[in-house]
Amino acid sequence: MHRLSIDPPIQRGARGNSSSTVSILTIVILVLFIGMAQGREYNDNTRLGPQAEDVLSAFTLDLIESLGPHIAATFDLNWVRDSSNGRVFAGWDQMISGYPVRGGVGRSLAIQDPETGMWRVCYRAFKFTHHDSSTIPATSAESALKAMRETLPGRDWTAPVLELAPSKDGDSVLCWSSNGISRIPGHHSTVRVDVDARSGRIVSAEERVCQVDIPGTVELIRTDGTLPQGTAPVANFPLQGAQVTGGGATTWSAADGSFLLSTNSQNFTVQAGLVGQWGSVSSNSSPAVVASEPSDTGGTPLILNDPPETANTAQANAFHYMGEAMRFYTDSPGGFPAMVTPVNATTGLTGVCNAFYDPAQTMLMFLQSGGGCVDSAYSSVVLHEFGHHVVSSLGLAQQAFGEGYGDSLSVVYLGEGVVGRNFSGPGLHVRNVETAGVVVPCNGGIHFCGQALGGFWFDLRETLVSQYGATEASTMVRSLFVDWSSLTLGGSAGQAFHYNMVLEILAADDVDGNILNGTPNYQAICDAAQLRGIQCPELITLNLTLQSGPGESTTPSSALPVSVFVEEILATPLPGASLVFYRFPGLPYQTFLLSETSAGVYEGNFPPLECYDSLEWFVSVQDSAGQTTTLPPDAATAPFSTVVVNEMAVLVEETMASDPGWSVSQPGDTATAGFWAWGDPFSSPAQPSGGVPSPNGDILCYITGLGGIGQSQGAHDVDGGTTTLTSNEYPIDSTVLHRVKYWRWFSNATSITAPDDSLFVYYSVDGGSNWILNEEIGPGHPHALGGWYESSFWVQPGTSPAASVMLRFVTGDTGSGNVVEAGVDSIQIQRMLCASAPPPVENDFLRGDCNVDGNRDLSDAVQMLDVLFGSSNTFPCEDACDENDSGQVDLGDVIQILQELFMGLPGSNATCGPDPSADSIGCEQGTTCP
Repeated sequence: MHRLSIDPPIQRGARGNSSSTVSILTIVILVLFIGMAQGREYNDNTRLGPQAEDVLSAFTLDLIESLGPHIAATFDLNWVRDSSNGRVFAGWDQMISGYPVRGGVGRSLAIQDPETGMWRVCYRAFKFTHHDSSTIPATSAESALKAMRETLPGRDWTAPVLELAPSKDGDSVLCWSSNGISRIPGHHSTVRVDVDARSGRIVSAEERVCQVDIPGTVELIRTDGTLPQGTAPVANFPLQGAQVTGGGATTWSAADGSFLLSTNSQNFTVQAGLVGQWGSVSSNSSPAVVASEPSDTGGTPLILNDPPETANTAQANAFHYMGEAMRFYTDSPGGFPAMVTPVNATTGLTGVCNAFYDPAQTMLMFLQSGGGCVDSAYSSVVLHEFGHHVVSSLGLAQQAFGEGYGDSLSVVYLGEGVVGRNFSGPGLHVRNVETAGVVVPCNGGIHFCGQALGGFWFDLRETLVSQYGATEASTMVRSLFVDWSSLTLGGSAGQAFHYNMVLEILAADDVDGNILNGTPNYQAICDAAQLRGIQCPELITLNLTLQSGPGESTTPSSALPVSVFVEEILATPLPGASLVFYRFPGLPYQTFLLSETSAGVYEGNFPPLECYDSLEWFVSVQDSAGQTTTLPPDAATAPFSTVVVNEMAVLVEETMASDPGWSVSQPGDTATAGFWAWGDPFSSPAQPSGGVPSPNGDILCYITGLGGIGQSQGAHDVDGGTTTLTSNEYPIDSTVLHRVKYWRWFSNATSITAPDDSLFVYYSVDGGSNWILNEEIGPGHPHALGGWYESSFWVQPGTSPAASVMLRFVTGDTGSGNVVEAGVDSIQIQRMLCASAPPPVENDFLRGDCNVDGNRDLSDAVQMLDVLFGSSNTFPCEDACDENDSGQVDLGDVIQILQELFMGLPGSNATCGPDPSADSIGCEQGTTCP
């Protein structure tokens, strides 16, 4: 293992694509936020890292910039894969105080600029942990092993090793870890046990054998094709990678089966068996398959499994497909340095209808035929189980992802969607990912849900075959699969396939370090992902940057300007199609046009805004590629929000850092478990590991059932009915506007049954006598899959007779029985104040004399334009610039005075004197009238 030297501080290099700040930053913040909410995960392929002359320096600089020097210093560079096309992959492992961190892994991809030769990282993803507790064990390995043996007898135990292992999500505990392998015949079980190195208590026990439901069969003389032995013919095939010995020499057979033994001996025996450079295959029910012949200088033919026997054919099949799978990775450009551990196989095991992978022994294990099933050592089943070995080598969790990865390897290598063909009889396969139709989110078992990933790779291969033909497409998919395997962090939230995984695949397919401008197979990848329920990120045809505009609050204004810089990436804006959409509460959207005032700069003005106006708004630009780009990017669900006030102050800030004493039940509640409680929750696929991440480190919140170490997601969720959380009564000033913000979590889609439950959020402004529904997050809602989201509502002046506000959150398991979890955190109440605007200064003026020079000419139109769209901030006499006396100065005034001056059209009354109209604008610098 190679540790990079990290000596902070290091000067950060310039980032590429700086003009993409707004849209890219939005994605980065989203990725960071989701990662923090789920645990400690960082995933970003939206920027280029610092430049460096060599790739290791580029990896180091980017690691520090991404994670900070403290966390970066805990990562070791485990392997580097150079694919010889200007791209280098890297794998990282986390180590704290000399102890490996289980699950602490990272992936990076660096690209080289073909012109400058400089290296920059374009993709990085890390799973990591903080650990500030003592790393000095208080118990011995012997005492830990004793506790393991007493708790789980009848097993052979590996020597305990110290690791930082997860106990409660987000934390890590120094543990003695050992694998216990069952000694009971036919009991295929290996359990990894963690013992807290400080207290000596067992904190977790995990079954490590990875199974398939109904695995299949395999075939030197071996089975031909993907059918199981006994239902397909056997034939002689060249055996590659087998160990050949004789005369004191050893060699390995080539791809065509040929070998050359170099020795000084004479008249010796040449022998070959199922021993490869990557491992070996043996049988639990028959002798090892070997062949031997006297040496012959004219050539020594060796035929294994001749004549073919069932048990020996199983060994032959396993050896062939394990060797093919190993070479699939190691023969790819740059090899596959993450997988260095030899892997072996055992066939003919007792029991029926199954196959296993045991990571503690790095062993693929195949069972005999019987019970209506074939011998499981054949083609797709061997490849599936080998996929588990790859996942283990990458340091990733198995579960649904491991099952999906094994299926995907079989699909990519064999080119068909069936795993375990005819395993239980003709047409009775283990799985058919092509026809299963599994989509995300999936709520079934791990083998079922893994088909979402296998189905994606099948669909992608089929699409590419239709575009490029079978031969070229097969090569492309295999290369992409291995490159993606070098980047992936595996499953997420119990899902084998998810949005971040699509980003990984796009990054592996990309050639310029920016997936948002497309990749060579972007459309094919996104089409296949969409079939599995995942939408790709939209390509950036334009990049919008807000240069000026109203923020969360703004003061009353007669013409509030908006300025947007439009960068052309893959298209150009259409004329007249750059708009600002805005709406007031309860009203439809209105628009105003943005005009290009200089290269790439588009400007316009909101209509007059009065105090206590509240509005939502966003920028929309249509382009020549037929795409509409918005700012913010998720404008449809989260537009900009602005309130017009003179002053905004925080009246209440409830962080939940201490128990606020809210009511956690109501008389009508019917839930039997998972009641609302305040505290630090234990993570599950449906529940967060803590409250909303905050700078002060507070992780406390209200949650439906806190849970405990090692509990399943269904052990502490809401069951049996509803549960209600009601806030304290917070006083407000009933004469002014208030905004109430809150963060909420809701999950109803991680169980097998279809989601049919909701989270209801109410508020009361009369002390709890009446409750108003603010929102319902129910089945199909984009926020019903877990994750912390902020929401809010307004309390208008004069609408709170109690001069107070309360919140109520109601959820429950009231339908067919789902895993239902909800959370609430971080309440804030803002008070908005409006002050009466001072009356405008009124002086005599000459209408149209905008620059107050005593004349009405072109310079007055220029003055109007300079304030509306240029660098000037105020008019010397706003009334004089209001050519059409509309009560505000806008583009219509410019047009009218130009029409008067140059087209002879009738205009305003150009009499010098006071303003005859009552309006909100005045004249600071007047004209002396005759």
